[in-house]
Amino acid sequence: MLRASLAKPSPPVLRRCMTSLAAKKEGDISDAFTSLSGAQREPLPDRYRQLKLNLLQGRQDKIVQSWNKLLRELKRENEIVAQKGPGVIPQIEFEDLERSSDVLREEVKKRGVVVVRGVVPEGEARAYKAEVEEYVARNPSTRAFPPHDPQVYELYWSPPQLKARSHPNFLTVQHNLMSLWHTTSPTSISLSQPFSYADRLRIRQPGDASFALGPHIDGGSVERWEPEGYGAGHVYDAILQGNWEFYDPWDASGRVDAVNNRELQGATPGTGQELTGELHPHLELEKTMVHVPEIRPGDFVAWHCDTIHSVDKVHAGTADSSVLYIPICPITAQNAEYM
Repeated sequence: MLRASLAKPSPPVLRRCMTSLAAKKEGDISDAFTSLSGAQREPLPDRYRQLKLNLLQGRQDKIVQSWNKLLRELKRENEIVAQKGPGVIPQIEFEDLERSSDVLREEVKKRGVVVVRGVVPEGEARAYKAEVEEYVARNPSTRAFPPHDPQVYELYWSPPQLKARSHPNFLTVQHNLMSLWHTTSPTSISLSQPFSYADRLRIRQPGDASFALGPHIDGGSVERWEPEGYGAGHVYDAILQGNWEFYDPWDASGRVDAVNNRELQGATPGTGQELTGELHPHLELEKTMVHVPEIRPGDFVAWHCDTIHSVDKVHAGTADSSVLYIPICPITAQNAEYM
C-alpha cells in the first residue's frame, strides 16, 4: 500500500480511466439474473450450437432413447410432487439430526432438499434480524435490490451473519449434511470440515413483487455443457452419454475440478440458469414448483446445488420473509488457497 506522500500524480489517461471506474455502477443480485435485471434474453452465440453437435456426435440414437425414458420418469415423478405439494420435502428436528434414519437420508438425497427444524432458538434468530435492521439503519448506503425499496441486501460480513454462520448448532448441521456426499476417486476435498461461505441476506416485505426470481439453478449456467466448464471434472458425463440412470448427483469427485464461472458474471451468457415453461415444458413447473413447508425463525432449509428453486412472484404473507443465506461449503484445496 502506497503512502500518500510517495504516490506520483496519475498520468491524464490513467486519471480518466480511474474516473470512469469510480463512476461505474456497483452491482447487486439483479446482475446475476436476466429476469431481475430487466434485460432481454439474447440467443446464445453460435458456438453453443456447435458444442451441442459435438456432444451428440456418435451417440444420437442412444441419447434420444435416454431422453424418452427420462420423460416417462419425469411424468411419474411430477405427479407425485404435485399431489404431495410441500409434503414431498423431508423435514427433521435438529435434535434428531444425528440419529436420522437411512430412509430419511435417502429421501433427502432423492428430493435434493430438506428442512431442519429448530437449528437456532427462535428468540435468537429474531434477534439476528433485529440486529440486521439496526445495522442497515446505521449504514443507509448499504447496497440493495431494488435500490428504491430494498428487499435483498448486499451484506456479507455483518455481525449477525457472522454469529449465525459460527453457531455451534449450524456447524453440526453443516457437518451432517455434508456427509450425504461422497467421492469415488482421490479428490482434494474434506467432506467433514465445513468452510465459512459469505452470502447475502433478504428482508422481503409483504406485497413485494420486485424480487420475483423465477425457477433457476445456481452454480453457473452454460458451463454445465462446456468441456472446459463442468466438463473439466466430467460431472455430467453419464447424462451426456445417454446414461442418466448412472449419474450420481452426490459424488463430489468431479465438482472440485469443475469450472462454473468461465463467463463474465452479469454478462450474457454469464447470468444464472433460469428455467421456463416455454423452454422446459417437460418439467411442468406450474405444478412441480411447490412451496417449502411453513418455516419458523431458526429453521434451516438446505437444497442440492443443482436443485431448481425460486422465489414467489409476490410475497403474499402478512409479515416480512427474512432469510440469511448460508451455503454449506466443504474445504477444498482451492478454497484453502483462496483464504
